[in-house]
Amino acid sequence: WVSCEEPWGERTGKIYELDPFRPNTARRTTLDDGGGRYEAFAYDVRDASTPRFYYTEDDHYGPVRQYTPDTVDWNNPHDMLHGTGEIKYVVIEPAYEGANFGTFYWSSSRDKGERSANTYYPKNEGIDVL
Repeated sequence: WVSCEEPWGERTGKIYELDPFRPNTARRTTLDDGGGRYEAFAYDVRDASTPRFYYTEDDHYGPVRQYTPDTVDWNNPHDMLHGTGEIKYVVIEPAYEGANFGTFYWSSSRDKGERSANTYYPKNEGIDVL
């Protein structure tokens, strides 16, 4: 299981992986890039060679993040959330000024992701991967 901290006020929360059947097994993941008010977590393993993990932040500047681990080891899958990897941030691009439709892309710039979140989806509450 993955547990997201959503502290009141400051963006200091962390993200932990834990085993609900074994007490005191919580391990901090490498997903929280500087702390946040983390809300939701989802994953996409349709391509087992490139698993992706997504998480949201309930803050005006809280971008949707995508984490791709550098090392994929399905013999030890829990380790994928504790090693190195790449974090990207969703950036919304409207079709034109004032449009309520458009597209998005994943950026390595946290600043771009935060500005996009504040403009198009502040205080994001959840996520689903279809």
